[in-house]
Amino acid sequence: MTARYQYVEIPAVASFHCDDGLLNRIWEVAAHTFSLCSGIFFLDGIKRDKWIWCGDAYQSLFVNQYLMADPDINRRTLLALRGNERMTTHINTILDYTMYWVLCVKEHYEAYADHPFLIQVFPKMCALMEFLEEQLDEHGFVVGRKGDWIYIDWAEFDKTGPFCPEQMLLAACYQVMGRMAEMPEAGRIQAGNPQYLNPVYWKERYETLVSSIRQYFWDEEKQAYVDSFTSGKRNVTRHANIFAILFEIADEKQRKQIVRHVLHNEAVPKITTPYFKFFELDALCRMGCLDEVLETIRSYWGGMLKQGAVTFWEEYDPEAPKEEQYGMYGDPFGKSLCHAWAASPIYLLGKYFLGVRPLSAGYQTYEVQPKVQYFRELDCVVPVYDRTVHITYRDSSLQIKEEKNV
Repeated sequence: MTARYQYVEIPAVASFHCDDGLLNRIWEVAAHTFSLCSGIFFLDGIKRDKWIWCGDAYQSLFVNQYLMADPDINRRTLLALRGNERMTTHINTILDYTMYWVLCVKEHYEAYADHPFLIQVFPKMCALMEFLEEQLDEHGFVVGRKGDWIYIDWAEFDKTGPFCPEQMLLAACYQVMGRMAEMPEAGRIQAGNPQYLNPVYWKERYETLVSSIRQYFWDEEKQAYVDSFTSGKRNVTRHANIFAILFEIADEKQRKQIVRHVLHNEAVPKITTPYFKFFELDALCRMGCLDEVLETIRSYWGGMLKQGAVTFWEEYDPEAPKEEQYGMYGDPFGKSLCHAWAASPIYLLGKYFLGVRPLSAGYQTYEVQPKVQYFRELDCVVPVYDRTVHITYRDSSLQIKEEKNV
C-alpha cells in the first residue's frame, strides 16, 4: 500500500524554557497541538471536523503571531473563509463568526503591516459590513435571522432578542473599520457605500452603539452586563463581560466591577472551553491579574495533561468525571482532542509574561518587558514578524537580543 500526503510545513520560530517544568510541558504540547492544526489553512478538529472555523481562526492568528509568525497561512485562511461576493449567509452560518472575520483582518495587519492584503480585502470588509447592517433593529443592534447560528460559546445563555456579546462584536467591527479607513491604502479602494471609506462614519456608529449597549445591557444592581434586556431575566454570564473589557465597551469603573462581580464571582457559571478561556485570561491579564492567569494556565492546561492529554482539547471541565472527559455533542467520544483554540498559553505567555508586543504595525516598533518576578530562569525566543527576540534570564541577570530570522 502506498499513500501520498500533501502538507505545508510551517516551522515554529518561537521557543520557551523556564524553571517551571509544568509550564515548559504546557508550552510544548500547545505548540504541538497548534502545528497539527496548521497547514494550508488553520483547521480545527483535525481528526474530526477538518474544517476552517472563523472563530477558531481568529484565535489562531494570535497564537501564530507568537509561535510561527507566518502571514501566508493567515491570508489563505481568511480568503477561504470570506469567499466571493455576494454574501447571502454568515461565515460558517454563525453570526459572530462573520464579525470575527473583520477582527481577523485587523490583527493580521497589526502583526505584519500587510498593505497589499489590506487593499485586496478591504472591499470585502465593506461588503460584509453592508450585509451585517441589513440585520440591525431599531436600536442599531444586530439580530439573527432564521437559520443564523448565534454561538459565542458552548454555554447556557439567554439569547432572547438582541444578544449582548454580539453587539460588542459589532462595536469592535465598527472600530476596526474606522481604523482601516484611516490607512492611506483606503484612498485607492472602491466601496459600494462611499461612507464606508470615511473614518468619521464608523466613529459615530461606534459611539452610538456603545452608548446603547451601556443603556440597555448594563445592570447597575448586578454590576455587570446581562445577556438580554428583552426577556426580563437579567441573566449574567461571563462572556459579554469579558468582551466589555477586551473591546473597551466598559468604562474604567465598570471594568473593576466586572472583575469583582463576574470574573471573581463563583456564582457565575465557569467557562469550560479553552476557546473562551482564551478571552477570559486575556481580559484578566489586561486587568493586571497575572498571578491568577499563571495559576490558571498551570491548573487548567496542566489538568488536561494529568488526564493523559498529548494535545489540547476542544473542551475541558475539571469537575467532570474522568469517564466523561471525551464526550461531547451527545457522543461519548465526540470531543475533538486536538483543537487550535486550545493553544492559547503560547500567546498569553509571549505577550503578557515575556512582555513582547508591537507598538506599531508590523513590529516596526515594539516593546519587550519580561515579568521576571514570575521566573528564576528564562531562555525564550519570540518572533517579532521577520525577526526574533531572544530573552535570557539567569542569576538575576536579564539579556534581550534581537536576531534576524535565518
